[in-house]
Amino acid sequence: MTASLHHKWLRTIILVIGITVLNNCKDPISLKSTPEGGILVVNGKVSTKPGPYILNLGYTSADGRKPTPVSGAAVSLLSSNGGHWSYSETQPGEYTLADSVVSILPGETYHLDISLSDGRNYFSDNEAVPLTTGTTEPHVEFERKKKIENDVEITNDVANVFTDSQLPSSEGPQFFKWDVDEVYMFEQTPIPNPFLGGIPLPCYVTGYADPQKITLFSTENLNIDHIENKLVAVRSIDQSFLARHYFIVNMSSISRQAYSYWDHVNSLVNRSGSIFDTPPAPIVGNIHNAKDESEKVYGYFEATNTSFARIYVLKGDIPFTIAFYCNDPAKGVYYQSYPNECYQCTSLPNSKLEKPDWF
Repeated sequence: MTASLHHKWLRTIILVIGITVLNNCKDPISLKSTPEGGILVVNGKVSTKPGPYILNLGYTSADGRKPTPVSGAAVSLLSSNGGHWSYSETQPGEYTLADSVVSILPGETYHLDISLSDGRNYFSDNEAVPLTTGTTEPHVEFERKKKIENDVEITNDVANVFTDSQLPSSEGPQFFKWDVDEVYMFEQTPIPNPFLGGIPLPCYVTGYADPQKITLFSTENLNIDHIENKLVAVRSIDQSFLARHYFIVNMSSISRQAYSYWDHVNSLVNRSGSIFDTPPAPIVGNIHNAKDESEKVYGYFEATNTSFARIYVLKGDIPFTIAFYCNDPAKGVYYQSYPNECYQCTSLPNSKLEKPDWF
């Protein structure tokens, strides 16, 4: 399932900005671009969950903007059993590997080979897919959060996604990461089509429910086989909840190296304390220049054993009022100032008219 390009890059952007801030805390922030356009950012993974598998390549930009896409690269996935599969560039900087050509196997080891159009070559460290993973069972609770800003009380209605997870049996320590995708139906303004008849079809929009949240767990030095009521996403209630809204909770067994990487990222993103705290060192990923080990590259390539579970909510499940968006009875269907997506929902990022088989 492809999430929006903005969401895919968000965690990496936060990481890049955080490292820059923390390592320039005594001086004005300056993220200077190299002649090649900045520092290379690699973001992607493969998993036992059906694909397609997405890899993003870009160069860091100034002022915290999303990375500038890198086009024209040759990207390959290689396995320890001799497998070799090529990605296809589906849009600038986004490379896709269809699950119809590759199946990711537990216990197998995978790595990337990336050749840029300027001749530079990069590779990722080998990542072994864990042999087992757990099962997860999500549930949703609604909450009205209140805070004071400039002496004004502000409320934010949210959906909290929790999950109960059963861990697999294992002799050694295990490492887990959860993330939450979402798919919701977006209904257009129901103006009948004068040529074809009928009202416009809805779109189905995909994304990340809470792209900034990194949820990890390690069983190291613990004797535990079950986790209850773990918060994995907080999603603000908005017009996306006017129709059926799915959350897909992914539970991934990851390597110790991947766990360490994301733990450092999480510490950086959620850092708190005073300016006198010791800043962490720059976070090292697992991507390297084949001829220049000193070149800094951001990002991490993962190979995970992933299970998932879906849950949906309907408007009637939500104990808060959601404002009308495309079909306000007080304005009528022919109101001229509805947002553009009310008349052409495919203008929304990562939206399509095709309904998922399971929706």
